Amino acid sequence: MDALFWSGGVPTPQIAELADRTSIRVLDTTPVLPALLRRYPDAYVSTTIPAGVYGADAPVPAIGVANLLLAHPDLDDDLARRLVDVLIDDAARLVPPGSLGIQYLTPASLIDTVPVALHPAAERRYRERYG
Repeated sequence: MDALFWSGGVPTPQIAELADRTSIRVLDTTPVLPALLRRYPDAYVSTTIPAGVYGADAPVPAIGVANLLLAHPDLDDDLARRLVDVLIDDAARLVPPGSLGIQYLTPASLIDTVPVALHPAAERRYRERYG
């Protein structure tokens, strides 16, 4: 295999296992980010794969996409509020143990859901918690 392309959390266990068996090199994909943003302005962000992941000596610039928890607009308001509380209070338990932290739920990532609107009760609860 000369190359592969994937989208997933970091580290992805199968890619990490491959890196344990053979030398791999993660490439900077951000040179194509401006063209992607012109075509899909709200879908992609610049991110970084930390040093040490897949044997990389230094952080590697990369293109990221958000993972969103979607809810129907008529979801019960109390349930939406409780989901926000779980995402805030239990974030560390919701991320796989092998994670290096770049996919952890943060105050910014909980509300930054553009172009998808937050459930109104979830947004109110977020604002109660973080202002």
